[in-house]
Amino acid sequence: MRKVQPYSGVYLRNTNITDQGLKQLHGLAVDEIDVTGTDVSDSAIAELLATIPADVECHIIRDPKIGM
Repeated sequence: MRKVQPYSGVYLRNTNITDQGLKQLHGLAVDEIDVTGTDVSDSAIAELLATIPADVECHIIRDPKIGM
């Protein structure tokens, strides 16, 4: 049985995070990452998700950059 941990997330909404900056999150065990309103690319998100531990179900929240 897996130990239940509190829900955790990284919220980068409307920040200047870049593909390079997203690499700082590689391997992080979080349930949610919000990159709404950023210029982070699909390939950077795919690369990040590939590094998330297998026992963690990480959801990406993403909408295009709006009104910035």
